[in-house]
Amino acid sequence: MRLRLKRIIGSIVCALLVITPCTTKIKAGASQLPVDIVFTLDLSASTNGLIDDVRDRIWDLANHLNSMRPAPDVRIGVIGYARPSFGYYNQFVKVICPLTNDIELLSNELYELKPNIEKGDQFVGAAIRASAELMDWNTSPHAVKLVYLVGNGNAGTGNFDHREAIEVAVKKNIIINSLYCYSTLRSRDIAGWTEIADATGGELFDVKVHKIVPRPPTVYNRPLLIDLSNELNSTYIYYGKDGYNRYKMMLNNHQGTLKSGQSSFEAMLYYKISDHYQNKQADWDLVDCIKSRGCDLRKVDSKTLADSLRKQSPEQLRNYLETVKERRTRVINQLRTLLGYERQTILNKSLNYDKKQTELVIENVMTSTLNEKLSERGLKTPM
Repeated sequence: MRLRLKRIIGSIVCALLVITPCTTKIKAGASQLPVDIVFTLDLSASTNGLIDDVRDRIWDLANHLNSMRPAPDVRIGVIGYARPSFGYYNQFVKVICPLTNDIELLSNELYELKPNIEKGDQFVGAAIRASAELMDWNTSPHAVKLVYLVGNGNAGTGNFDHREAIEVAVKKNIIINSLYCYSTLRSRDIAGWTEIADATGGELFDVKVHKIVPRPPTVYNRPLLIDLSNELNSTYIYYGKDGYNRYKMMLNNHQGTLKSGQSSFEAMLYYKISDHYQNKQADWDLVDCIKSRGCDLRKVDSKTLADSLRKQSPEQLRNYLETVKERRTRVINQLRTLLGYERQTILNKSLNYDKKQTELVIENVMTSTLNEKLSERGLKTPM
């Protein structure tokens, strides 16, 4: 009886720890609200294809959050679990991407993952523990910290007790939403997933892999859109230690979103021509570099440039970059006309996310819960 009372009191304290910071609203003129989101994904055979559902909507999610007013300071991270390749000594858990506001990096890391495997052991406790301890969570008392735990399986398996992992999350004010992917073993598993959500102030949802919300294209001239995207990519002039890798990453995301479908491709491009991406690649792109102060082309290591640029003098290089800069401006203006400034607002209206109408769709659950949580903090989505 005493132990049961202790658990009840602990649950109340946990709820208070999680809920209290969320009552603080962001005032006009205040700094951006920190929002940290971690997707903790079961990548075993029973959820094959889950990585596609998250990856194909990551640009849409970023655009949706960026459309909120006042705009939050969003970082997103991904942890995968239940894959043999992640290693038994890691309890089959791996940080796929740390918390970052670099959506291009995040998308690329997701495309690097094999979407399907044949087997895997789901150690949910280890996944929660990793989510709480291996991510660089914002330490502000006002920060919104959310984990979307997506998968299935018995929460009590593995070497890490899921209740102890929950306590670690609660101490850091991390809310865990449990998204249980339908399984014939639901009746056996669901109590543990419910416990995880309840103890951290989150919610439990049933979801299905590959159940998506259809998005009609907003641009019907697909060939023109692809041509403009290719031309925009050609205006990025890589340099420096990581320049070429970043350039390849950009091209990989272009090809990946194109294969994922028109809506994913549009969402990626819409983000790429926004203020969240433009003029922010100066650490690897020379065009952005010359736009910023203190860009000394004499200090650029010519060995890190494309072969065609290595023998150019700093003055010749600058003249070339000025020409490329003008071309980029022209292409961006064309893309902004084609995609439309109000694209995201139109999507917000047409999709009309409502938590009561999630209908087992993972992206609906994520967006509706984010809308609800951030609206509590005074943020609004243009509709």
